Amino acid sequence: MTMSAQKAPSPQFLARCVKNIPSGPRILPRLQRLLADGNSSLEDIIAPIRLDQGIATRVLQISNSPFYSKGAHCQTVEESINRIGFRQVYNVVSNALCSESLVRPLKSYNLKAEEFWKLSVAGGLAAERLAVLTDEDRNVAYTIGLLHGLGMVVIDSWLQETMPAVRLTYRSFENEFGHDETGQLSFTQAEAAAALLEHWEFPAEMIMPIRLQYAAEVPAEHVRMVAVLRLAKWLRNLASGVYPPPPEAPDPGSLHVLHLTQSQMEGLLDEIRIQMQESRDMLAAG
Repeated sequence: MTMSAQKAPSPQFLARCVKNIPSGPRILPRLQRLLADGNSSLEDIIAPIRLDQGIATRVLQISNSPFYSKGAHCQTVEESINRIGFRQVYNVVSNALCSESLVRPLKSYNLKAEEFWKLSVAGGLAAERLAVLTDEDRNVAYTIGLLHGLGMVVIDSWLQETMPAVRLTYRSFENEFGHDETGQLSFTQAEAAAALLEHWEFPAEMIMPIRLQYAAEVPAEHVRMVAVLRLAKWLRNLASGVYPPPPEAPDPGSLHVLHLTQSQMEGLLDEIRIQMQESRDMLAAG
């Protein structure tokens, strides 16, 4: 069954109506701006984290995990951030959000919760490492990589309410589930994610690379971060093992845009796998 017999919903409609997605990720753009501002104080950083009880609790749990604690217990968000450090707090908060917002089975995509976690975190870590190599904003890149598949959560929530028997198939690295998504809804998960991030008032620099991840033509102002995301997805597939192996060589156009080599890409894999295990250890806190 498809939506062709009735008016298909728009990505914006799904973004407004879909259930079971917390609003917590709204914290990321504000936190990124604060961390980029050398004049931000500890109190500035703490303020948005304390506004969300679930995130604050998770940050406390992570700071008290064996990974960070070394036997001393933090009782406040202030103590937790001092322990974790400014440089790591963005990734810790992002991982806390990932555990709250993204990790659930996506039945329409035949993805287990653990599999979607791997795809999200591997995407974030890969994009961050690529940004470091290419002098792009590492926090912006991490957010884009972490949330690049958020539209799958949006579409799955909708399909589970309206057409629970529908199953979407991963058909190629280049288009992923796009053939089946457009067959059911007339748009892909990239548009669904962009609509939700717009609804959450994310900045365009984070929204557009996700929206354009499958696009044949990319505006000049977004071409570098789209290249980061496309190469991050190549690394994501190798590091996570969830989807079939990607093409043997990364997209040559993206490599050219960022002045990278395949050898550099391959050199990132072990680092990303180690970071994924560290992320798993942090999320096991509490």
